Amino acid sequence: MERNSSRGPVISKANLSATDANISRPTAWPSLVEEIRNGGSSTIGDDAVLAHVFETFGSSEKANHWLHRPNHVFQGRTPLEVIGSNPEAVEIELTRIDYGVYI
Repeated sequence: MERNSSRGPVISKANLSATDANISRPTAWPSLVEEIRNGGSSTIGDDAVLAHVFETFGSSEKANHWLHRPNHVFQGRTPLEVIGSNPEAVEIELTRIDYGVYI
């Protein structure tokens, strides 16, 4: 993953593995988010979250903008900062965006 010196990693579809880029989210993600909320043992890797970001926003430019912009859902931290410590929280927010549930 390349880095933008002032803003952190820059993602692109080329940075994602074939597996990450081809994950079927419409059916898989809601059940995964529900399992996480219920204390399940699922863990989400950073690469899977970044793949979901790219899929949700559809372009590297939009994905990077969202990743580097402070978000009230994460108490003013950027999603990129949160991915390192709590990727599940970012995954839940992405699922909300996918389904049009804004808070």
